[in-house]
Amino acid sequence: MPIFAWLLASAACMFALQALPPTGIFLMFFGGAALTGLLLMLSLFAMLVECLMKRVPPWLIAVPILAVGGYYGYFAYERMKFSELVTGLEQANGGLVFDPERHDIHYGGIDGN
Repeated sequence: MPIFAWLLASAACMFALQALPPTGIFLMFFGGAALTGLLLMLSLFAMLVECLMKRVPPWLIAVPILAVGGYYGYFAYERMKFSELVTGLEQANGGLVFDPERHDIHYGGIDGN
């Protein structure tokens, strides 16, 4: 059985154990969600390595490429939408600039300094 399959199975077990209240509370305290995510990323990496070593069918190389590529593609899309939002807000504010001498909320103490 390929290594990535063992990693995926252990990630599935961790996910299932988190759904059960007796074990889920302890896994929550000790980073069970982070461990599940780590196991999933390790399984994608192991799948890529095993495809390059020709231990599994070559079409499986598409799975980690699509998963990681989709993640970064969505990240780029969200970054573009965020830049559009910032540009729209800057235009809507009409060039208001923060002046620390006028707008800073600072209590200078009893003597006002």
